[in-house]
Amino acid sequence: AAALSLGGLLGQAKTGDALVMDRAVVPFRFLHGQVQVHDALAHNPAIGVTLRGGLDLRRSTADLRGTVVPAWALNHLPGRLPVVGKLFSPETGGGVIAMTMRITGPLDDPSVAVNPLSLLVPGALRTLFK
Repeated sequence: AAALSLGGLLGQAKTGDALVMDRAVVPFRFLHGQVQVHDALAHNPAIGVTLRGGLDLRRSTADLRGTVVPAWALNHLPGRLPVVGKLFSPETGGGVIAMTMRITGPLDDPSVAVNPLSLLVPGALRTLFK
C-alpha cells in the first residue's frame, strides 16, 4: 500500500528495490535506424509510464516524452470514459494526475527530466507542458 504513494515509490527507488511493471505495451516502427515509439504504456498498480518519441540507433540518442502516473490502478480510470475520457487524460493509459517527463541524449547516459509542477495541471492542458 505504501508503494501506491509518490513517496512510497521514491522510497523504493532509494533502497534499490526493483520497480517491476506488470504490463508493457510498446508500439513502435523501425525505419532507417530510427525507432519511433507511439502510445507506449508500462504499468503496475502503483505507477504507470506513457512514452512517445524516438530512438536514433545510428547516433545512439533518445528523444522521448511521456508521463509518470502515480497510483495508476485508480488514476487511469477516468481517462477510459467514453467521449470525455480525453479531457481527463490526453494520452492512452495516462491519468488524471500525472507528471510530464522527457528522456533525451545519449542512450548510454540519457537525461531524464520530470516536471512535478505538471501534477497541478488537468489532463487536457498537460500536453502544453511536454
